Amino acid sequence: MFVLLLFVSNPRALFELFLYRNAIRELKFRFGLGKHSLNVDTVLVFAELILRGIYYYRVGGKVLARFKKGLISLPNREYVSALNEPFEKMYKVFKFTGKVIDVGGYLGETGFFFWK
Repeated sequence: MFVLLLFVSNPRALFELFLYRNAIRELKFRFGLGKHSLNVDTVLVFAELILRGIYYYRVGGKVLARFKKGLISLPNREYVSALNEPFEKMYKVFKFTGKVIDVGGYLGETGFFFWK
């Protein structure tokens, strides 16, 4: 909650989300993150991503997730929560060193994991 207060320019809408659990409010974010119509669950995902250094933007009909050394294009906001998944558990069978080339066609979360 406190992290979001630093990023939200209309804190009243943020507090309304937590007061009215099923509400959807348009939050205006600072630092070029734009406006997003969110519910409380999506706001919590947004906050967790910010804490991890991942910022997402809406550009046209797509969502871009930007992190320290990369960018992932996602079809919509619902896929952003995949970036909070514990990929270490899913990919624990791999023992890799050096460079990794991910030639996938989904969201880019595998490349994101190997970058981490």
